[in-house]
Amino acid sequence: MNRHSSTNQSLQSSAGLCRPLGRSRHRFMRGRWIGSSLGTACLTIVLTLFGGGATIDAALQVPEPDTVVFGKIVQRAGVQQWVLTSGQLQWTLGRGDQAPVTFEVPLRSIAEGEFSYRMNLPHQVLASGLQAAAGIIPLGPTEVEYRSIEVSVNGYPARILNPEGLALNLSQQRRAFTHRVDLELTQPMPDSDEDGIPDWWEERFGLDQDNAGDAGDDLDGDGRINLDEYLRGTSPLTDNRVPSLLATELWVYPDAGTGLLLEVDDADSAPADLLFTLVQGPQAGQLQFRLGDGPDAETQTMAAGTTFRGSDLEQGRVIYMHPGASAEGVSLAFAFTLQDETHPPQEFQVRLQPVEALVDLTTATATDSLSILDQLAGSISPASTAIAHARQLNRLIAGQWGLTIWDGADRVQPMTLAFSVAEEAPMVPLPPGTESTLGRLIVGSAADDSLAGGPHDDVIAGGPGGDTLIGGRGADRFFWRLDDAGRDRLPDFEPAAGDVIDLSLCLAGESPDLADYIRLTPFESGTLMAIDSAGGGGGDGDIELLLPSIALDWDGLYAWVQAGTLLSGTAELTPRVTLSLVQASASENGPRDAVVEVSRTGSLGSDLEVALALGGSAMNGIDYMELGEKVRIPAGSDRVLIEIVPYADQASEPTETVQVRLLEADGYVIHGASMVIAEILDLLPEVTLEVLEPIGIRQSGAPAAVLLQRSGALGQDLLVRWTIVGTAKPGIDYESISSYVHWGVGESSKVLEFRPLPGADDVAPVYLRLELVPDPGIIVNGPTNATLFVISRPMTFAAWMEQHLPAGGTDPNAFSKLAFGELGISNFEAYAFGADRVGPDAVTLPRIELVEGRLTALFRRPMEITDLQYIVEVSTDLRVWRSDPSAVEACALEPYSADPEIQVFRAVQS
Repeated sequence: MNRHSSTNQSLQSSAGLCRPLGRSRHRFMRGRWIGSSLGTACLTIVLTLFGGGATIDAALQVPEPDTVVFGKIVQRAGVQQWVLTSGQLQWTLGRGDQAPVTFEVPLRSIAEGEFSYRMNLPHQVLASGLQAAAGIIPLGPTEVEYRSIEVSVNGYPARILNPEGLALNLSQQRRAFTHRVDLELTQPMPDSDEDGIPDWWEERFGLDQDNAGDAGDDLDGDGRINLDEYLRGTSPLTDNRVPSLLATELWVYPDAGTGLLLEVDDADSAPADLLFTLVQGPQAGQLQFRLGDGPDAETQTMAAGTTFRGSDLEQGRVIYMHPGASAEGVSLAFAFTLQDETHPPQEFQVRLQPVEALVDLTTATATDSLSILDQLAGSISPASTAIAHARQLNRLIAGQWGLTIWDGADRVQPMTLAFSVAEEAPMVPLPPGTESTLGRLIVGSAADDSLAGGPHDDVIAGGPGGDTLIGGRGADRFFWRLDDAGRDRLPDFEPAAGDVIDLSLCLAGESPDLADYIRLTPFESGTLMAIDSAGGGGGDGDIELLLPSIALDWDGLYAWVQAGTLLSGTAELTPRVTLSLVQASASENGPRDAVVEVSRTGSLGSDLEVALALGGSAMNGIDYMELGEKVRIPAGSDRVLIEIVPYADQASEPTETVQVRLLEADGYVIHGASMVIAEILDLLPEVTLEVLEPIGIRQSGAPAAVLLQRSGALGQDLLVRWTIVGTAKPGIDYESISSYVHWGVGESSKVLEFRPLPGADDVAPVYLRLELVPDPGIIVNGPTNATLFVISRPMTFAAWMEQHLPAGGTDPNAFSKLAFGELGISNFEAYAFGADRVGPDAVTLPRIELVEGRLTALFRRPMEITDLQYIVEVSTDLRVWRSDPSAVEACALEPYSADPEIQVFRAVQS
């Protein structure tokens, strides 16, 4: 230190505060001393010398204790794996506001080969305004997250196996922390003799790397040749007829139950012949054994002495329930003995390693959960983080839906899991208000697995290798991650049941076009879907999905994408766009417009703008309402309608056409019809026929009358013809009239009168029906016919009573209730339905029948009755009765349409 004369400088400290002390009065030099309390471990002395126009700063710092990162590095080749203890590890950490820091450490054998490396991360606590030295990670009072950007071993990308390695939270309070982060390498290994066994394995066990024949030898005499030993992950120098445990550490999930996948090898025993006996359970959490398969099956907490068999593991009966935060600082190991029918029991211990959560994603939706990997990854190298992120994804999915997880990603041997198809109660309690329809999350190994879900909605990832994936009942989701190479068979995949193929996590190319990732090939009676994760555009797929019972072409694939049966993340099928006519013609008379449909297939996730060209003899904006040259199909919709609305004019002109054509543009491809032609029909005269007076009376000479009106085209003459049928005869029952009507220019209405001719009072009523002759140049609005009646005189109930009054007379009310003949009806009913003037076989009294699924009422209404109102009502509950047009409608019914007195009504609803 350098003290100067007149300045009283001293070393001062206060708890938790680093404070600058005295300042020199001399212009050429100043000094600063910073002390610290016991709350920090930093002493900084800053000297600044002014002289010769230059400034010299020096920072002397005492470093913080290092953060230690250690672990094993596993080389996986096929199903085999071993721990690397030689080579070079390179690790780059970074945060958003600082340059990345890269560390290099040599690999070495630690703890008798259990671990591969130890990496010390040096730290400094810096004073305000100072910068960290190169290769140093500064520490502050608040926690800062450093994320793994890239990890490599001997130049090859390494995967992080546990989530803690994805991001390290560093601060002064966490100094000297130790973190275990395991890594994995999967680069191909040399095989000099091409016998299927890599050189490293042959060298390790004393085989000849240049002799392919030794792959068929059996060094330990257990009946398993060397190649099989390699493929099964066992030693060729150990008798594998003795049961052994291949993995002594298992990952478990705090947010859900974890199915135990104890990996056991026994060359000559079936799973049902392997007996496990629990010696000691974990200090926190519970091992549970499900006693049955049904919804009411009991779950037993396992204690020392509890036994189970290998077949129970394959049926998913053994589950570990993590207690959550209460497990911190206690051992999660458990011990058991294992024996087969010919060998004595051996004791093994398994350590349970919880998967830690990196971030709180409890608010994510189910759909988000299944595609969360990309959101978690950020700028981190996918090659370094895939497996750790996979476990984060597993934890997120399970936590959201109350799933039990079977995670076999670390297994060496093939995985078999076959749950009972019986209904099963949930193993994990769900949050309040949450109803889970999902059952299990099943993650396979790198080998050829056979994985079958249960009766609920399962989520299944087969992993690498050739797997058989069976969802079972329910709407099951199958998904693949980036390196899940192999041919997987999906024998029960059924889109109609809600099954889904999710490729969101395995498409890593730059192309946004899903067609660059998928190739469809007919295979036997089904389809082989080859998936090129790099998006090379039609090459061989590294992931293949065999759908043995589904014939899938590109049209079907588009339909799958649109329906959500196939999910692909950000990669989308280029939308296919086509045209069709919904309504081929429009009329200037209206209200009919021509309608063109622009539809798309493929993803509906965003708006789609489609370019059009309009042509034809009709002029856009002149003959029809102006249309733009682009239409937008909104997100979530697969179609949009274009309405061609014509303008009416009085000019007589031929039928005009509107041609709508699709134009090529970025963002879609034209598929199917690219052009349609709609017609605009010229303005035609419109005619309506209305009955003004339905009855002509002989006695008074009052005529029956109809009103004919025209609209639309009024600028020309119009001739309308008709025919007359019925029992009324012209010249006998009414005066003869012309069979047509003529309108001059501008005329719009005509009244036709049918004048009755005199006759006797007892002449029976007759009718006539005027029917318009069809004419293609005329539009008839409403009915095309009108029925009129000719009667001698109107009939009333009082007059009818006088005709039928018994001798001696009676009160009208009493008379109306008297029986009419032997028909079983009253006089009033006989009057209303004309029972006195038709034969017993004629339709007289009301009949209710079921016609074409609808209740239908038939009755006779005498044409001369003028003092009655007839109302037909319908009810669905016998309490509320309705007669409005939305409930009851008049209709025609053969063979009764020839008799105008027969009335037919039916219920609108069946």
